[in-house]
Amino acid sequence: MNPFWPPTAVCSAAEVAAVERDLAIDPNNVGIGVIDLASGQIRLFSYDETDAFSLAHRQMQAAAGHEAAAVMAGMAMAAARGFVLGKVGGSWHVFNQSHLNRPDGQSNSMRMAVQTFDAIVSALQQAGVANPVCH
Repeated sequence: MNPFWPPTAVCSAAEVAAVERDLAIDPNNVGIGVIDLASGQIRLFSYDETDAFSLAHRQMQAAAGHEAAAVMAGMAMAAARGFVLGKVGGSWHVFNQSHLNRPDGQSNSMRMAVQTFDAIVSALQQAGVANPVCH
């Protein structure tokens, strides 16, 4: 596994649409994204979904957000990296930010490697994320 470049990042258009619906219902919610570096598979959940999972499965000790998303997706924590999605008007905001990104060794330990983040943004665009604003 190369931690700096997923083979081909892939994201489901249905998961983009589900997160978009959740954000429309509750504008205070955010999208939680994780990528499995081994496979390039991206999974998207709303924060509220990860919170409900975390509360329902306390024995797993996975905090709501990126940890719960990785567990929900069946990803090993060591191979998972995280990002956050929000939507304002017609623009999606994609934040390169998660404590799962620390192993990448960036100067800001919450950020994943640039190549991985770029691959994620490209896959998100192919899955229907229009006008991404990267943070």
